[in-house]
Amino acid sequence: MAYQDFKVDDFLKDAFFIDWVRNESFEADQFWKDWMQKNPDRVKTLLAAKQIAISINYKSAKKLTNEEFAQILAGALKDTTPYARRRRLVKQQHWIRQLVASVLLLLTIGTVYWLQHNYQAKTAQTTKFITKANPKGQKTTFKLSDSTSVILNAKSAIKFPEVFSDEEKVVYLEGDAFFEVANDQSRPFKVINGRVIIRVLGTSFYVKGDSIRREVQVALVHGKISVTDDKGYSAVLLPGEMLNYSPEDIEKTAFDYDQIIGWVHNKLVFHNATSREVINRLESWYGVDLIADEPIFEGRYSGSFENETLKNVLDDIKFTSSFQYRIDDKKVIIKHAKP
Repeated sequence: MAYQDFKVDDFLKDAFFIDWVRNESFEADQFWKDWMQKNPDRVKTLLAAKQIAISINYKSAKKLTNEEFAQILAGALKDTTPYARRRRLVKQQHWIRQLVASVLLLLTIGTVYWLQHNYQAKTAQTTKFITKANPKGQKTTFKLSDSTSVILNAKSAIKFPEVFSDEEKVVYLEGDAFFEVANDQSRPFKVINGRVIIRVLGTSFYVKGDSIRREVQVALVHGKISVTDDKGYSAVLLPGEMLNYSPEDIEKTAFDYDQIIGWVHNKLVFHNATSREVINRLESWYGVDLIADEPIFEGRYSGSFENETLKNVLDDIKFTSSFQYRIDDKKVIIKHAKP
């Protein structure tokens, strides 16, 4: 079922929605803002569900994951009465108001009893989040609080808690990053990129997201990961496999290590790339603005460079076309020879 058709109880059963409410993801925020703009007639329903999810916030010695939290809500919704009757019941049962701060949804008495006796009201906790963002031309390497190693590519951003909770480890990525995840069987590591969630236990993998096209690319080096989305799609990747995800198509294939992950080792690789793809990659890699009066070459281009200067790369590409260039600080001016 598409989100456009969701009712309040459908949202409360959806793990992606619950994760947004509980974890303040800038990726998820952008997704739901876009969704509300496109579906103004559904905003009231979405916000009602959000208020209910906020008001029901429980924990025990074993903290709830987002999926478990959604399952509790789903169980509570199984035998609820129609909307009009629920409003009358809320008016009649004042003690339930103290547990659920909403007149839009009434939990069954059995579920309320279970929640009261198995979970304590969650105390207010402030989680400090760190955001790292790279401009074009810059890559950074750092470790998270669990010793997971992250290589963040140029034109990319990542948001993560200063210290991971005892429940789970979740980071929010916009752009490209390579992860070497510390093994932790008790707390799965999750990367959220747009509407896609990557779950791992201990492995190394690459994630690339395009927020404009809503495309995500996931490549696994070693270990095992699962990839899910907010529409119910799920896939498991094995080493050497890559998932290409877009709203129009989902494809799992093998991948070439240098082409996809070579940037981690300072390898700039082009494979059958168009002129526009080459320009975009050079701008991101070297942190420059490339200005050309027309496509810098016809057809496609392939080449591999390791720790090469921009001048050397441009000199190689020149063999495919008769252009001249000038590097002026952070600008590269390319002109083609007049016939």
